[in-house]
Amino acid sequence: MLAPLPNHLFQRDNSAWVYGGVVMSRMARQARRRESVHSRAIYAFHPLFADHDLHWYGNTDEDYGPATFEGGDIHVIGNRTVMVGMGERTTPMGIENLATTWFEVAR
Repeated sequence: MLAPLPNHLFQRDNSAWVYGGVVMSRMARQARRRESVHSRAIYAFHPLFADHDLHWYGNTDEDYGPATFEGGDIHVIGNRTVMVGMGERTTPMGIENLATTWFEVAR
């Protein structure tokens, strides 16, 4: 039996473009985690993206446990500044992981 395909209606949730890179979301709900896998495949193999190293975070199969976030909670507000909303699906641990990665990239 073929498992249901994920809902691709909310593409803003499974990744976010932040300045020169892409953040692949660690979705909180198990049912939506395959959406990020499909977007990773597009970024890796589509001719528009394949020749660029765009990924800043989340381009792995690693399980981050409770450190989840969704792209819809990430807001680029300008002048190298990003605001991330925290809630049920974007956890403090997920935000801390993102911030750590962004500060490493900014050096």
